[in-house]
Amino acid sequence: MNKNIKLKKAGQAHGFTLIEIMIVVAIIGVLATLSIFNNNDALEKTWYRTARNDLLELTNFLEREYLRTNNYPTSTVVLPFTTSPRDDNGVYTITYNPAANLRNFTITAAPIDARAARCGVITLNNVGQWTTNTVCD
Repeated sequence: MNKNIKLKKAGQAHGFTLIEIMIVVAIIGVLATLSIFNNNDALEKTWYRTARNDLLELTNFLEREYLRTNNYPTSTVVLPFTTSPRDDNGVYTITYNPAANLRNFTITAAPIDARAARCGVITLNNVGQWTTNTVCD
């Protein structure tokens, strides 16, 4: 017989112990939890930035009306859209508030979904002043 061949000891097990497997499962669970929270944060910021862009687009719409009529529209104006994002699952509702003299306005995006509540209300006026929550900026 060849002397280099080592014989296995009787009863010697190969593989992983239950403790080792439990540690690996716990590490995977922690990593999965962290990735879910990071994904939710990115999703909130995406909705927030989309709402800001939608407010800018609506402001441009209102400025075109001002150039055409020398007044901002009344509150009965039909905005091209009133939710952001502009699908059936809108996270923000958009409201338009003209001043009594129709020379100024504010336009507001308020969260209607609890998932976006952390970012808060976004307001833009006719001179370009923003009121936002810096958490999501």
